[in-house]
Amino acid sequence: MKTNKLVYGLFGLMALASCSDKMDYSETVVKDKDYVIQTFEKVGGFMTDIYNYADYDYGQNFGGGMLASATDESVYSVSGTSIETFYNGSWSPSNAQGSLWSNMYKGIKTCNVVLKDFQDLKFEDFELNADYQQQMFRYENYKWEARFWRAYFYFNLVRQYGGVPVIDPEMAAADVNNQPRKSSDEVFQYIFDECDAVKDSIIKDYSDLGSMALSTAEDGRANNLTVLALKARAALYWASPLFNPSGDKERYHKAALYTKELLDACQARGMKLAAKYADLWSTNNYKDADKKCEIIFGRRIYGTKISSTDPSDNMVESYNYPFGIDMAKASYSASGRNCPSQNLVDAYEMKATGKGINEAGSGYDEQNPYAGRDPRFELTIAKNGDIWPTAARYNKAKLQTYYGGV
Repeated sequence: MKTNKLVYGLFGLMALASCSDKMDYSETVVKDKDYVIQTFEKVGGFMTDIYNYADYDYGQNFGGGMLASATDESVYSVSGTSIETFYNGSWSPSNAQGSLWSNMYKGIKTCNVVLKDFQDLKFEDFELNADYQQQMFRYENYKWEARFWRAYFYFNLVRQYGGVPVIDPEMAAADVNNQPRKSSDEVFQYIFDECDAVKDSIIKDYSDLGSMALSTAEDGRANNLTVLALKARAALYWASPLFNPSGDKERYHKAALYTKELLDACQARGMKLAAKYADLWSTNNYKDADKKCEIIFGRRIYGTKISSTDPSDNMVESYNYPFGIDMAKASYSASGRNCPSQNLVDAYEMKATGKGINEAGSGYDEQNPYAGRDPRFELTIAKNGDIWPTAARYNKAKLQTYYGGV
């Protein structure tokens, strides 16, 4: 049971906020290869820029609508936004909303540049520096990081578009746009192969580097657990009906094996569940990855403001807190946009029995439908009569979610 609970947290791979604030986010403006290879810092800046292409879903691509509102998990309360294209029949190859396609291939291109142009460097001018060996150790890891990220970008592409072209680092620029589309099976196999090639060579734990540690730790970088988590997640998608219409059981078997490989590695590393569910969304949640919490890897998001005059980075809260809640420092109230559907509400099981509400013996009471549910329900769903969020001293009125409520 403990293992089962652990995997739920582990499959939160990259879905929430947070790279460590210790990571050096310097961006490199590249004029030519000779400029970049001058120093460790320039090559490192180029490598770190790849992290900026990691995707996230805070509604920034669809007028505030999260992808949950393109499914039966949520309903977006504002009409006329691009999230509607996913369910009104207008989403198509020529009307593919968002920037995932272009961003993923930009990331792939950057990875390929690292793998083609920035290998086998010696940085002779810095051989007498006290931290030369540590810097070289970090530099030698870049090729494994780049291969992981390239596989991750292809995973995002295949899950949304199916088969896509796979671009080789040695390919001439003129030939890139003429590459045939690989099948989805071929792309998934490419991802599995890359993860297998990287998992035993990439740095395992940045907090335990011994003599190779640097004073400026980079705890937010991908490690071998990140690689194993990508492999397990990709296998789960590959086994799903979308990519496995025949129901090939061997795919499910492989997904289970890859997940066990991940879980075994996490347990050996001392990973554990968060002390409190709410901690996963706390202000300092990005630091939990350094504490061997259940967050294997995350992307910290900056600049998520409603406007340039907004004093706080609270776009997610202001878009999605229940309508009318005062946003404290901001000059406006929340707008209740991504609203949980009844389907999502019904998915929360009963705490005492662990059964779904429609299962016999669950203990569900239709007259008191929210009582005794999975504790995560209260922390996720704002319902009529709640004072929400409970920690906010500036909101005292009970929610009125019915027609005519205020």
